[in-house]
Amino acid sequence: MLSRMGVLDERALRLGTDRVYEDDVFITSYLKSGNTWMRFLVTNMRYPAKKITFRNIEDYCPQLGPNEMDEYERPRFIKSHLPAFESFPRSIYVIRDGRDVAISFYHYSLEREWFDGDFSEFLRSDWPFSKYFGAWHEHVSRALDFHDDHPERMLVVRYEDMLDTPEVQAERLRSFCGFDIDRDTVKEAVRRSEFSELKKMENKHGSEVKGKDMTFFRKGESRQWKEAFSDADLAYFLDQAAPALKRAGYDV
Repeated sequence: MLSRMGVLDERALRLGTDRVYEDDVFITSYLKSGNTWMRFLVTNMRYPAKKITFRNIEDYCPQLGPNEMDEYERPRFIKSHLPAFESFPRSIYVIRDGRDVAISFYHYSLEREWFDGDFSEFLRSDWPFSKYFGAWHEHVSRALDFHDDHPERMLVVRYEDMLDTPEVQAERLRSFCGFDIDRDTVKEAVRRSEFSELKKMENKHGSEVKGKDMTFFRKGESRQWKEAFSDADLAYFLDQAAPALKRAGYDV
């Protein structure tokens, strides 16, 4: 297979997949930053007549992987957390306030039994998968660097803007992705992808991990960090992440 891929061999090898096409669009973010929410929104916009759940979303918007990827309809929309932006022909990058990411990732790690300790300990530890994805501020900084150099290849969407102005963000997505749909279809996709709808879907059809009693969606709110961070926690986080927070438009 690799010998038949031509000029994109190197790109595919870096991503650990069989092939990359120039019309591929990658949906990416740091973990617990809204990637799954974006995945549902894009899929509901692309397939308005389908009922999309955790049980079938992989059929329409797969996670990055090898072998079977060539079977998906093009253009492919592919979920990934890898900060390999230079290898993505085009990408949608979701940014969430790193302080809220820390809280969400902490609770998720407790539920998955990846971590056993309090929040302050988690904040100062090596987060799960950090050896693959880096720290939050490193991931975000790399994305924004790439966007500055190649704005035509990356759409940056803030999680908080998806909460505050979902239809505005959906219109940006429609334009970037080239979806030929009307405004009513966009509005319906937004409604079907609302946090409350995804939470109900998860309760009815099961979570992202089939057969396991755990929740992917917890609260989905912004600025939770104000209640969870101690002064010492905030100082620790800002010491590393303040420039990335400011650059992404968050108050520090």
